[in-house]
Amino acid sequence: MQTDGVLTDLGVLLRRYHEAVATFVAPVEAPWRAWLGSPGGPMIRHGDLWPANVVFRSEQPVALIDWDFAQPGTVLDDVASAAKHWVPLCSDDRAIADGWVLPIDRRRRLRLLCDGYGLDEAGRTALIPTVLRNAEYGYLSHKTWGEAGVPGFAEMRQQGSGASILGDRAWLEEVLPDLQRFLNS
Repeated sequence: MQTDGVLTDLGVLLRRYHEAVATFVAPVEAPWRAWLGSPGGPMIRHGDLWPANVVFRSEQPVALIDWDFAQPGTVLDDVASAAKHWVPLCSDDRAIADGWVLPIDRRRRLRLLCDGYGLDEAGRTALIPTVLRNAEYGYLSHKTWGEAGVPGFAEMRQQGSGASILGDRAWLEEVLPDLQRFLNS
C-alpha cells in the first residue's frame, strides 16, 4: 500500500466506484450507520477507506469491501477518507505505529491520489478541510459509541482512539498550509 502505483490505482478504483453509483437513488427509508454529525450528501459513499477494506490482486487494488459505513455523502468524503489512511495524513508517530516506513513524502502522495482520482482544483482546495471536518465526526462517533459500549468502538475507545483522532487532527492543522499550497500549485 505504500507504493506510488498503488496510491494512483486506488484513486482510479475509487473514481470508478463513484461513477458506478452516481445515478443510484437509495430508498428513503434505507437505514445507515452514518458517522455522527455527518451532513450526508447526494451519493452513497463507502465511508471507511481503511487499507483493510481494499482487496488486492497482483499488488493492485481491485475492489472495496466492508460496507458497514456506506452512507449518503460526497465524492470528497471518500477521497478524504482515502487520503487520511493511504497518504497517510497523520503524525510520524502514528504512521510508524500503523506500519509506515519513514520518511513519507505526504505532499507527493497526496498529489498522486488526487491525480489518480482526477480530482479537480475545487476538490483539491476542499480536500484537507474535508479531512479535518470528518475527523470531528469520527471523534464524536468513537466517543459516543465507545461510551455506549457498541462492540468494536468500546474497545477502540479503551485503546485511545479518541486521543489518536484528536492528535491526527492537530498534526494536520499544523501542516495544512504546506499541503494546501502544494496541492494547488
